[in-house]
This record gives sequence, C-alpha cells and structure tokens, in this order.
Amino acid sequence: MKLKLDNYVCDLGDASISLVRTSPYPLMANGLNGGNFVFNFSIPATPELKKTLLYAHKPHAFVQAVEVPYQLTVAGLQYSGTAQVAEAGRFAYEVFCPVENGDFNAAAKAVKLNEIDLGGDIQLGDAAMAKANLIADLNLYHWEQMSFEREENLPFTNILINTGELNAAGTIFTAQQAREATFVFFLDCNFRVGGATLKLYKNDVFVEEFGLYNTRNRITRDLSLAVGDQLSWQLKLVPDMIPDEYYGDIWSADIRIRTGSTFDVVFMNMDPLILGAATQRYPDQNFAVFPVENPFVFDKWPDDFYQVDNESIKLVYEQYFKVMNYFVNGDFPATMLFENEEDSFMAGNIFVPFPYLAYLIKRIAYHFNYAIMDNPFEDELKYAVMINHYVENRFLANDAKMLAPSDSFNLQNHVPDWSVYEFLDQLCKLFGLGYEVNNELQTITFNYVDDIVKSEDYTDISEMIVSDPVVLFEKKIKGYRYQFEVPDNDKQFDDVKSMEGINVLGTVDTLGELPSTGQLNDAYFVNFFDAYLVWGYNPDTYQFGWVFHSRHFVPEVTEGSDHQEVKTSLCPLLQREKADQLSSGRVWTIPASYQPGRFEGAPDTFQTDWQPGVVWYHGLHNDGSFQPYPFASAGMYDHNDKLINGVPFALALDGENSVFEIKWKDYLDWRMNSKPVRVKIQPSLDFLRSFSFAKKVRFNGSNYLIAEIRGNIRRNGPEVFELTLLLC
Repeated sequence: MKLKLDNYVCDLGDASISLVRTSPYPLMANGLNGGNFVFNFSIPATPELKKTLLYAHKPHAFVQAVEVPYQLTVAGLQYSGTAQVAEAGRFAYEVFCPVENGDFNAAAKAVKLNEIDLGGDIQLGDAAMAKANLIADLNLYHWEQMSFEREENLPFTNILINTGELNAAGTIFTAQQAREATFVFFLDCNFRVGGATLKLYKNDVFVEEFGLYNTRNRITRDLSLAVGDQLSWQLKLVPDMIPDEYYGDIWSADIRIRTGSTFDVVFMNMDPLILGAATQRYPDQNFAVFPVENPFVFDKWPDDFYQVDNESIKLVYEQYFKVMNYFVNGDFPATMLFENEEDSFMAGNIFVPFPYLAYLIKRIAYHFNYAIMDNPFEDELKYAVMINHYVENRFLANDAKMLAPSDSFNLQNHVPDWSVYEFLDQLCKLFGLGYEVNNELQTITFNYVDDIVKSEDYTDISEMIVSDPVVLFEKKIKGYRYQFEVPDNDKQFDDVKSMEGINVLGTVDTLGELPSTGQLNDAYFVNFFDAYLVWGYNPDTYQFGWVFHSRHFVPEVTEGSDHQEVKTSLCPLLQREKADQLSSGRVWTIPASYQPGRFEGAPDTFQTDWQPGVVWYHGLHNDGSFQPYPFASAGMYDHNDKLINGVPFALALDGENSVFEIKWKDYLDWRMNSKPVRVKIQPSLDFLRSFSFAKKVRFNGSNYLIAEIRGNIRRNGPEVFELTLLLC
C-alpha cells in the first residue's frame, strides 16, 4: 500500500483503508449511510510531510483548508484525487482522501454552472431599434397678410438605443450601418387653424411629403440606408385664409403637435444569427430561439418606469407584447406593432436564447477534462433545451438607472445559479438517469435507471460468497412520490388545481359535447381548452353549470405509503394554443412560463430569480394557417396534431408516452417491491477495480443490483466485504 501526497511518499506501515461506496442511482441506496470515499489515514508527521502539507499543525495554518493532490495504490488498485488535512498535530496528521465519484462530485459542487465557459461572448449587430419622443407640446403659429407656406423643425429627444445617431437638435438621424429600415412617425396633431404636412429628406434630397390630420397620425416610410446616410424632416405649415376688417385677408395657421408623439427607426428583423438558431438545431447550434409566452417578464419593474408610447413598459408588454422571441413572416422582427381602433403601440422584440442541454453537458466535460461515455444527450435527448428568463437588452436606452447595453450576449447569463453538481442531479431526476465516474480514466458514464433494471448483463460472484444472504426488512421502502417542482413565481401554474375529490367521467373535444347536467364535482377533460371542467356553481351566471376547474398538468405521481421522494426542479412548460394578437388570423401553440425575468443592465431592485424549465425544440412547424414557425413543446405533437419524428417521450407524468411511463415507472415499481439483502463476499482485486452499480451480480440463481459495498483493504489485499443488494 502506497500513498503519495503531492511528491511525498508516505509510510503507511500495515494500515488498512475502509472503502464505502453507495449507488449513485435514485433511491438505490435509500436509508444507507456511507459514501464514495476512503476513510482517514493517520500519517507520522515527518519533516517532509509537514512541508508538503504546509505545516498545517501550526496555529496560523488554518486560515484556509490544506489540500494537495494524492495517488493511492493498494493491492493493485489505484485511486487519485485531492487529499484534505482533517486534523494536524506535531506527531501525526489525519488525512482524508475522497475517491471515485466523490472526487468529481466534490469539484462539481464547488463550481457554478454559470462559471463554465459556454463559448464566450456571441456578437450581434447593432441594436434593432431607435426611438425618440417629443417631450413637450410643440406650438406653431403662422400670421401673414400674404399667403405662403412655412417649414419648421420638429425636434425629438432620444430615449432608446440608437441604431444610428440623433443629433443634439433632434432633427437629423445618421445611419451607423447599412441595412433596410422603416422610419415611423406617430404624430398627435391638434389643428386649431390651418394644417400641416410632414416632409422627409434623405441627404438633403426631398423624399416624400405626407398629409397630416387633426388626430393621431401614423406615417411610415421604408428606406435603404448606407453608412452615413442622413434622414431629416420638416413640418410644413399650411395656413387658412381668415377675413379681417382692418388688414384684409389674413393667412393663418395655429397647430400643436402634442407630447408623446414619437419618431422610430426600425430595422426589419433581428440579427441573422438569431434566425439561424431557429432554422437549425443541435449540434449545428448551441442554443435555440423560439417563441415563449411570458407577459410578466417586466413584472418586478415599477409601474411608471420607461414610458413606451405614453404607457409604462410593464403594462405595454403585459397587455400587448406577451411573447418573447416573437416570430412572424419567416423571421424575428426587431420591433413589434400592435394596432386596433383605439390604440397603436410599437415595442422592441424580447430576445432570449435557450441553451441546449447537450451543449451544457459538453462544456462541463471540457471544463473538468472528462469524457462522457454512453452520452444520451448526444442521442435521444439532444433536442432538449433549457428555458430561462434572462432578457438581452436590444432596445432599451441608456438611462441613469440602466447600464449601457452590450452588442453581444453570453450563454452564462442564461443558465440558473446552480452548482454543476446540482444541475446534473436535476437532469438525472428529470430523465431517469444516474452517472458513474471513473477518476482514473477520467470518464463519466450515464445510465438510464430503467435500463439497468431490465438489463440481462451480470457478473457471477458465486465463488466470492462467504455467508448466507440476510433479508433486510427494515430497508424495504413502502412507496414513492415522483414530482415536478412547479416554480413558485410562475403564474402559469395558478390555473393548475388539485383533482382530489373530483370525479373525472371522461374526455370530450369541445364544450358543446358536454352533457346538459351533471352531479356536483363531476368533471370532463375538454381537449379544446386543455382543461378540466367541473359541474358546479358559476358565480358569473348565478346558476349551476360546467365551470373551469384546472389546466391539464399532473405535477406528481404517488404509489404506496411512507413515500420516498424523487423531485426535479427542471419542470416542463405548459403549452398555450391561442390566437396571435399581433398577426390577424394566426392561431399557434407555444410554450408558456409566466415568471418575472432578469433584464440586462436593469437596476438590481428590478431583478428577480427565475426557475428554469425544459422543453424539446422541434425546429420549424406549421401554425394554424400552415405557415412555419419555430415550435417547441414538452410534448410529441405539433400545433396541427401531427406526430413529430425523433421525440423519445413527452415531458409529462401522465400518458403512455410520458417520461414517467417510459423512464421511471417500471424502475420505481421494482424499487418499491424489491427485497434488500445483505451478504458477505471475499472480493477479488479485479472485481473491486471493475464493478459497476449499473451491472447486476448473480449468485444462487438470482440477479441483484448493488446498493452499497463496504470493507477494508490491507497491504496484502482486500478483507471480507459486505454487500447490500436489491433482488431483481
């Protein structure tokens, strides 16, 4: 037996090490103590050891924990990792040496997911929109004895990021990049006498003249811009003739352009890189971009902060622009327009990239210098993406309360504030996975729990058995609960209610198919609403009838009693099938998550934490008008109920194609019914070196999975070990 601390070889004499390893798979080692580690060594405090361990016995030495790399060789087995000084004295040091999964997991717990290099800053073109406001009423008068027209300046004050430069006078816009653009004026006019027109000039050359009316006018003009092109504008006053007994005919104009009139410069679509993240999928892209409904992304902002067309940005996005990454006419528009008979609003499109889980796993492996074996994230899980609510600022201006926006984004901002270990743990609990680490080979191997139970592969250990198996009745579990942890601040789940006490009688497609009467608490699932309607009192009509009870979402599955729990914080998103209020006639289905978001550059008081979600990104699929759009969902069917190829299961707990049914149910049922036993073995060195918790062992004609292995190893080899097993 040899222990090497850094470059110092320790004298261990005839010491033994106590090895305890427990299964990393969910509920396998339930109720068992221990871990994947080697217990402490007590090592004589030679001068060389003291120097190697930085004289940890001295009082000043414990400002920080003393850690050094180690290699342990015992009876042909090799372990490596980072040794820690547990206790230090003048004559001996107690050294703790974690091994196997413990080494990687300890490191993974110390590193945040947002500290992993996720590809660095990704450059985008200049911001997508310029916006300026008329901040005070502009009153213009004309009084002449002879008829002529007069041109006046119409100055605006910049309030949003410029795609170009608005001069100090607020009358000339200079393009900073070559691109197709739309210039939009919203002018609220009050003509007391006479009228006015708006004249546009490009590089001092007249472009077009627009008549104005005594109301709110919307004027748009598409122009091709080259770098340095200038757009200017003038108000031309058009007087009316007023008879006057002293001066004769007087030509007069008295007009007002009201506060809140705006000037916008709109680049048609977002950067082409963003469209590429919708038309291509992993591995060609590391993140996806697709529409997600979230009207509450600005919910933590003050009601009166940032006026957009005389309304607070919070209210405008909550009522009119409810979709992040809005998509229409084959692209992501840089700005969105809402119009009806009473109102007209223009606002910037919210851009949020969603990283692929496969890419995050790849970058984690690169960071820790490990190889991923049997990687399901490069196979059937490769199109799973992480939903987040960090909004990249592409349209809000510099302000005393806002930091200057960046022309790039980094995926580190779009992952939760979890450690790498917590992230891997949540993934495993969602998809029915576990992983084993080989620190010597620097590999991580993922296995589905359902696969390890159903596998016929085993290692025969009959010749190692040295005792009769003992049944551990006290270790048997009586039940389980599998649960999606619904985000506390996601208002989307406010419509999800308990079905306890509700008598579900069946499923219908539409409201008209429900029976005319029912018994109290009778319910049907109505496909059209994706919801349960229950027979009860309707306070709106003051009579009994079918009333909304709950959106369709099953947050947990339970079986048996005294439930052992498996819970994941990576909750799938609900879907919304609805009419698009910005595109007349379009009906589509998009995922929804009603959480307040974080906004790049906003004050800390405006920010909030968000909980991530998971969906599949399916690529482009047709909406109700058979126009393609980037479609994501937790399910397996598109908006038109067409089965999508390549989706392994629905991210749901109910239904024959759900992740629970396909990846969890058989395993959890087996675990609840399996019989725990304990047996003693005399292991070979080869067995200790190569066994896996994912591979069954066999003796006396039965197969078992290992829940725990523990025993001592001396210089001359392993002593008798004890196995805790689960009968398959």
